[in-house]
Amino acid sequence: EFWTPSEFSAIGLRKHMTDRPVRVLRPSVTVPEPSQCDRASFGLPENETLFLFTFDLSSILERKNPLGCIAAFKQAFQSQEQSRLVLKVNRAESFPDQMKQITSATEGLRCTIITGTLPRPDLLALFQVCDSYVSLHRSEGFGYTLAEAMLLGKPVIATDYSATAEFLDDSVGLPVRYEMVQLKESYGPYFAGAHWAEADVVHAAQRMRWVHEHPEEARALGQQAKVRATDLFSVERFSRDLRAALNQRTA
Repeated sequence: EFWTPSEFSAIGLRKHMTDRPVRVLRPSVTVPEPSQCDRASFGLPENETLFLFTFDLSSILERKNPLGCIAAFKQAFQSQEQSRLVLKVNRAESFPDQMKQITSATEGLRCTIITGTLPRPDLLALFQVCDSYVSLHRSEGFGYTLAEAMLLGKPVIATDYSATAEFLDDSVGLPVRYEMVQLKESYGPYFAGAHWAEADVVHAAQRMRWVHEHPEEARALGQQAKVRATDLFSVERFSRDLRAALNQRTA
């Protein structure tokens, strides 16, 4: 039997990889207390609306799609407006060509790029000091960073596709429209001819502007997200689901 963190992942396994039973067992996600790092600790201004996206370049640039976030931010804001895109990039040193794409795309924008590995409490503090989390991913098997952002009470702007759509909807976040596109070339394990989502950059930009122009409503939406995530990703819920799965298998 296979266990997966989402129905989206389960569908892929059932369709393409196995005839064995596939069970969805959503994992628990916990966030320890963030460190005391503030905006100044990360070189971030106090008077700007901050949009955060964190990603690892070993997870495939095209799938994570930071260039989509950059394009949406550029569409949403003029250079003089008090808003900023914050990109936290892991393994930047291992992918110099891709980093050149990112830095070139952010030229002239209010954008801060943070590289290197942060201690987990400091990384969570970075989530905490930002106003919104943005992920215009083309596909996610679960979406761990989105779950973390929700647990920290952040309004999340995200492609309304794949596993993240199973826990993020417009009652607790800001889903972004998309269309399915076919890959014309292969990117790592994602082969030409396969399909994934292309987020609507204009719609994402509108979502960003809403957060910027309606800060109180955005914070309230983030608190709704926290309530949902605290229940969905609790250790208690995971323990109950795990026990039920094991009991069913041994009955």
